[in-house]
Amino acid sequence: MKKRSNLPRGMNDRHAQEWYGYRRLQEDWHQITHLYGYQTVKISPVGFADTFTYQNNASLRRIYQFHDQKNRLLALNSDSIPAMLRIYLSGNKCTVRNSFFCDIFRYARQPLRHFYFLGITEVFSSVDHAHELDVQICKRMLSISCDFLENKAPAFVSVNNIKFWKEFFSFFIPDNEHRIFLHKRLAKLSGLAAYTLLLDEFTDPSLKSFLALLYTQTSSCAAYKRIRYTLLGKCSHLIYLLDDIFQLSILFSGRKGITVQPDLFNFHAFEFHDGLMYEIVDSTKKIRFGDGGVYHQYASEFVGEKTLLYSSVIVPHRLLNNFKIYEAESTADVMICLEKGLLNHPVAEHLLQALRDKKIRVYDVLFSRPKSHYLELKRLSIPYLVFIRQKDIENNAIKVYSSNRGSLQSFNFLDLSKFLKSTVKNSQCQINWHTTSSSIFSGSIAGEE
Repeated sequence: MKKRSNLPRGMNDRHAQEWYGYRRLQEDWHQITHLYGYQTVKISPVGFADTFTYQNNASLRRIYQFHDQKNRLLALNSDSIPAMLRIYLSGNKCTVRNSFFCDIFRYARQPLRHFYFLGITEVFSSVDHAHELDVQICKRMLSISCDFLENKAPAFVSVNNIKFWKEFFSFFIPDNEHRIFLHKRLAKLSGLAAYTLLLDEFTDPSLKSFLALLYTQTSSCAAYKRIRYTLLGKCSHLIYLLDDIFQLSILFSGRKGITVQPDLFNFHAFEFHDGLMYEIVDSTKKIRFGDGGVYHQYASEFVGEKTLLYSSVIVPHRLLNNFKIYEAESTADVMICLEKGLLNHPVAEHLLQALRDKKIRVYDVLFSRPKSHYLELKRLSIPYLVFIRQKDIENNAIKVYSSNRGSLQSFNFLDLSKFLKSTVKNSQCQINWHTTSSSIFSGSIAGEE
């Protein structure tokens, strides 16, 4: 049987520098979410297939399914929401406010079939004041996303309320089957395409005029007053749902690098949302960073009783692939090149251990050719290179190469201590080089002589 050393299409190993970006994003995400009271959880990458296919026929075509030894149908995690509902149920339905970084596997997704979500989810039993919570929790989730994206990438956030549209259709389209068909069509559309579809749906000129008003004038308070006044004469019971959209948008006006605006013709994931929702894209509106919103109906059907669910995700590879967010990670603070005869020399051993004891990262190698070490230094983004040969120990002189300056400097053991302390950020305190020079250095050299 032929051995394969590649990966299936759509899968990727994450090499050191790439994974460094993911690690940093995770750290930033959890640091922010912890400020809002979210607890970090780890989602299992494997579950039962029906967890992901329940009430979601699209998943049947896109998930990785396989049978275990008991012939049970399992699947790789294809979505965070069913997985978080599983966590809610396994925790005796205790209120969930969780933050996570999870693997996502989707067979139909190109070019990546394995990627990640950074997300937050809140789940709890239904309460009487659910509507007030919708605005409050969506504000909290959107605040986290804006805090996270600030200084990373400029973003545009469009806000809609799917419940407004579903109630609107129920009021003006009495045929339930036709409404369901319309929901499915809208789930794949946004912007002009969605607006055109809805214009064709209604024959009443006043409704067409109202749709035109929604499509063209939603960016200012003055325009909203006109929309609100028009809606008042048609279906006043829906005004509060429209208010939610503008209330959420106004709360985030003036955010640095983030634009938040109403967009009543953004029907992203229409079939799953049933309340406030938002979609986050880059400033050109071509790259989708993530989304979030209300999923009460889906959660209630999944759990089997009235349940409130709010969720928001960011797709990290879309940030890392399109924006330079972090500088390359330095593999170590210093590279130590030891001459062959010094591999087990007490001076060298003490030096390496003393550096690491003080949280200075050391990349130690056997000395070969200087050029190869310089190339490796650059590849690994290590700022300093220290050469230690037998004669350097005898002469109490160590050569240090600085990547930034591109020059060599000579130090004795005591001066090297001060140099590293002042230049290596991770150094916490001065290394006791007096021990090295008096007890080990002198004794070792005397013994060899």
